[in-house]
Amino acid sequence: MSWFAAAILTRMRFPLFKPMRQLSRGQWLLLTTTSLTLILVIPTGRILADSASITRDESRIVAVCTSAPSLFKSLSMLIGAVFSTNVTVMLLTFTLLYLAWRYRSGLQTIRAAVISLTPLATVLVVKIAVGRNRPDTPLGSLASDPSFPSGHVASSIAIVTLLLFIMRMHDRQRPDVANIRIVRARLAFKILLLTLPALTAASRLVLGMHYPSDVLTSLVLCSLLTSSLYAITLPE
Repeated sequence: MSWFAAAILTRMRFPLFKPMRQLSRGQWLLLTTTSLTLILVIPTGRILADSASITRDESRIVAVCTSAPSLFKSLSMLIGAVFSTNVTVMLLTFTLLYLAWRYRSGLQTIRAAVISLTPLATVLVVKIAVGRNRPDTPLGSLASDPSFPSGHVASSIAIVTLLLFIMRMHDRQRPDVANIRIVRARLAFKILLLTLPALTAASRLVLGMHYPSDVLTSLVLCSLLTSSLYAITLPE
């Protein structure tokens, strides 16, 4: 029976992550930077939340951003709706189901889910731990909807990461695509995707929903997390 049990356990192994010895120096540097960021993000958030002077200075920046023309505010509201919690959950669910159906790879579907969902979960934990209030909220009052770091920015990075992941898998399956128009169109689309998190960050300032440090922290933290998870998980 021992050989049978060993065979079952062998088949149950799920090789999602690379062996540490296979990581390059650049990947180790990325992991180290990400780890330090994770260690420092909550203490930094609490300092920001408790500092009246920092809050005052950042509120001035928010006041300038909220005076933007109505067109920018309308675009910001549209971006905010697209990356709201309900829409983000729907988009991520649909995209992961498409990935599982299109490429028939349970391992890569789980890999994509881990890479895209981990930043969202991390941001939620940090929000609860820090409890920073939104702009125009009295300092020290209870934050029912914490501001630090930005959840909308995290949502945009999660969706963009998942779409880029699918495009990467498509490129690996069809490396012979030589149509210059298709190549240029895909490149333009990738550039557009990469700008979405920055646009989302700007939109949250225009709407007065976040302080600059909220959106910048989310941009840095989530980008590091997704990059690190992509680096340490097995390729397609």
